[in-house]
Amino acid sequence: MSKQKIIGIFGCEQTDLCIYLASILENMKNSVLVIDNSFEQKMRFCIPRPNEKMNTITYKNVDYTALCERSLWKTEGYDYVIVNLGSWPDEKSVTDCDELICALNCEKCEIEKYREFILHIEHPVSVLFRDFCKSYMSAGGIRKLFVDENCFVLEQLFLPFSEADECSRLMMQFEGYRNFANLSKEFEKVLFHLCRNISEQDYREVLMGVRRAKRGECF
Repeated sequence: MSKQKIIGIFGCEQTDLCIYLASILENMKNSVLVIDNSFEQKMRFCIPRPNEKMNTITYKNVDYTALCERSLWKTEGYDYVIVNLGSWPDEKSVTDCDELICALNCEKCEIEKYREFILHIEHPVSVLFRDFCKSYMSAGGIRKLFVDENCFVLEQLFLPFSEADECSRLMMQFEGYRNFANLSKEFEKVLFHLCRNISEQDYREVLMGVRRAKRGECF
């Protein structure tokens, strides 16, 4: 690719999403940097760190760092920079991103809070609703909260609740990230869709990247 892309991800429980997307993009023969600028700093539990004093860790050919100033985001040599912006990013961080993804749970208070935030920042955002209980909730009702008054929402994705997805998210904090072989098919589809939108690459290239990353491979 000719131009570096900075992908900002914010909201609720987005650490695993950052890692999965980075792994897939790397398996599509891209150079990737992941920056954890969240308050919680959960990334440090998921990525093996041989030395606590190291600022940047390379794991499965993806570089990981934390608490990086905005002026350093556009580091040369990377096709993609994925930034975990935390639960409530500042406006300057948002404007420095080429693309934004908001990962939400389906609690109404969270939906209303981030709806107002997205309206305020006036920046196009893709919204991913996680842990959606499709047997009891209406996607149309949630979608209507955004669509009626928010022209900045590019798309809304709904990821049904899956015990496998939740177990994978939690286990990587205790055992480190290895692959996503146990994720639900629904989550795989969401990852494929997001990576295709981000990369704008051919269907087959993205699918191969998902399959390789799922097995824990890297280039």
